[in-house]
Amino acid sequence: MRVQVAIPDAHITSGVLDAALEPVTKLNEQLLAAGQVPTFEDALPTGIKWKPEPPGGERFDHAGTVMARKWGDCDDLAPWHAASLRHTGEDPDAKAIVRRSGPSTWHAIVQRGDGSIEDPSKAAGMPSGGARVSGCATCPPMVRPRPSVSGVSDTQVARPAVAIRKIYDQGYQARVDIPWFGRDPSGKPSKQDIAMAVLKAAPTAGPALTGAIDGAVRLAIVGQYAAKEHIDRLCCIADAVSGKTFHELARVYGPDHAHAAVNFVAGTQRVYGLSARQLVGGAAVPLAPATGASRLCIPVEFG
Repeated sequence: MRVQVAIPDAHITSGVLDAALEPVTKLNEQLLAAGQVPTFEDALPTGIKWKPEPPGGERFDHAGTVMARKWGDCDDLAPWHAASLRHTGEDPDAKAIVRRSGPSTWHAIVQRGDGSIEDPSKAAGMPSGGARVSGCATCPPMVRPRPSVSGVSDTQVARPAVAIRKIYDQGYQARVDIPWFGRDPSGKPSKQDIAMAVLKAAPTAGPALTGAIDGAVRLAIVGQYAAKEHIDRLCCIADAVSGKTFHELARVYGPDHAHAAVNFVAGTQRVYGLSARQLVGGAAVPLAPATGASRLCIPVEFG
């Protein structure tokens, strides 16, 4: 028997989720008492791994299900570990609870009777999170900085970059990277060169590209993260993808940005095998198969 509970988004709180985890913990206690599953600690050496659930509804699975498939999400592993601590008598007051991990996401952990916290997901191989450098979250850039167009070989310039890919059964996903404003161009390139990376998915290629650019530009303007030159270039590209002519682009952004935007659109069509109508009009057609990095990312050129 599977019991499903639907929780309205407005009522997803730690109290509600904690209460939903307790029945799974109780069931795991029964399975342990019946000898049908090992304790969480004993199961780890058998190959139990943390693995995020596929997109869709959350399922709080019991230890028997996790043992059969050899992986579990945090909401599967925390009740199992809490039940194990109760079953062995090591901590009769252990319980599975959640802590907020993002604006709309939660992470299940185990709270012992003394208030200390244990994370069975980490014990099962869950990464600790994104790499951090000097206390700042970083995102690996899509392309390496290139020598500046000035010809000075030891000067590396970080430029915006735009990428798009086909997602099976979901349309297209675009990504836009914008470098930090004010970065010392003579400094050694690092992961911190990218101020933000924005993703946008859409059923067709054009809206995915323009949506990712729009999101990145909005963040850059609000946070004052990016150079005006980069913002203008990206906006010009978005308008070109939307079907604006060269003369319309030049009138708003100037001829340099207009030429670069037109070249970008032409390059996108060539690399991904899209016609102008397919890109601008947003016709749902497959991308050409990717065979290398050049088919995934197109740097936004300056100079």
